[in-house]
Amino acid sequence: MKKIGFIIGISLILATIWITEYNIIKRVEWEANIKNLVFIIDPASLEDTIDKEKLFSAISKIGIQYISINFDDKVEDKLRILKTYRCFAILKLNPEKIIISKIEQLIKNNKDTVLTILINPSLGKKIEFSEKIKYQLANIIKKYNLFNINLEFHNFNIPIDDSYTIPTFRGLNLNLNKIDERTFHDEIFLKIKKSVFERNCSVVYITMNFDWDLYRNLFLISSVFVKSKDYFEKNNVKFGILPKSIVKPKFIKILSQNVTNLIIMLISILFPLLSYKYILMKLNERSKEELFFLQTTVAMMIGVICYGLLQDFDYIVMNKKVFGTKIMFLFPTILIFFIIFKKTDLEKISLLLKNTKTILFIFTMILLISYIFLRTGNVNKNFLLPYELEIRKFIEEKILFRPRFKETFFAHPLLILSLWGLRNNKESLLYKTLFCISIIGTVSIINTFLHIHTPLQISVLRTLLGVTLGWILGEFGVVVWQLVLMKIHTAEKKF
Repeated sequence: MKKIGFIIGISLILATIWITEYNIIKRVEWEANIKNLVFIIDPASLEDTIDKEKLFSAISKIGIQYISINFDDKVEDKLRILKTYRCFAILKLNPEKIIISKIEQLIKNNKDTVLTILINPSLGKKIEFSEKIKYQLANIIKKYNLFNINLEFHNFNIPIDDSYTIPTFRGLNLNLNKIDERTFHDEIFLKIKKSVFERNCSVVYITMNFDWDLYRNLFLISSVFVKSKDYFEKNNVKFGILPKSIVKPKFIKILSQNVTNLIIMLISILFPLLSYKYILMKLNERSKEELFFLQTTVAMMIGVICYGLLQDFDYIVMNKKVFGTKIMFLFPTILIFFIIFKKTDLEKISLLLKNTKTILFIFTMILLISYIFLRTGNVNKNFLLPYELEIRKFIEEKILFRPRFKETFFAHPLLILSLWGLRNNKESLLYKTLFCISIIGTVSIINTFLHIHTPLQISVLRTLLGVTLGWILGEFGVVVWQLVLMKIHTAEKKF
């Protein structure tokens, strides 16, 4: 029985490695093909205040053929004008005013002009959008072979159950009302570059600023459009036209998408816990540097395997999302304390709880972990530290991608410091606490590779940069902490 179990185990490991390798090769080959990028202009409220002929003419003159228009009583007149300028329409819908029969009839009569339909990105989060309406709109897209555009940070994308049958594109959603005009060119261009090379976006959807007039909007959009066209055409990106069909990678999937996702979730929870238990066992046998690099290297390998197994075009174009990422972060961060802390440690803590300083320390740690948890995923800028936005911008301007801040400036240095401390005092509650908190670094490494839309090489480079900088900061932190302890020790001797 042991031999059979061993053979089955080895077979599963080999199969997993082969599927991972095959899927990653297919993904890399697909990314090596020519990419496409188009700009879509949404006039927003200007559509209702400016003559349509003048509006569409001005947009087409700067070289943009894709214009988003409201589905209203004047939609047929707008489509007629767009045809004269050889432009394509994206129909913006309001979920509260959708009449399926009218939408379908309009598309049927204007197949050559209507590119796709989408829910108005400018609408708030509180609108009602029933599952029935979603299903009917998805059927219209499939029936008339329209394009499917999934905009980032848009709560009401129309879900298509199989992106392999419909030309599906991921889109960067830019609202000029939220952009600082003083840094407009650099900020917008950087966002576009990141969206194309880091997230495989093929569409830049720009909503005009309703406080600016038409020509002020178009002047700024035109300058970014020209700069983008020049840059991307030099970097193997076909600019200006969306293809009617796209080559989509075919990945190997033995299990269903949801089952694979569930297995990955379990791996992402169990590996950090088991590996940290292993580190404590080997604490006196290996140096802190060996343990640190072993831990981060294996975590990166696990991340690559997860990345390979989860490959699916639906994830790349944002038709679906990997579920459970918050759970994968939260569970190991909480459970590690129950694994590392022994009964005697809990008894010590109960005694220390009588001390106000201890209570304050525990409360601070809980707040810190909660803050980091809130920052996971696409976080609002309000959660970022004041200096952090500037550091992020500086790094991204130089190398486009940046390491994860919670790894580089927090978790990795904490792991180095706690390993040093535990080697000197294995029963220290302080170092055990820091060691437990540092598991965030391992969790974050795996989480980096669960961003399936991101090319593998960027995730690898981002992780390596984070590990390297985190190690340097950790070693520096150890030196500083040693100096602090020496001063405390000297001060105690004097008294």
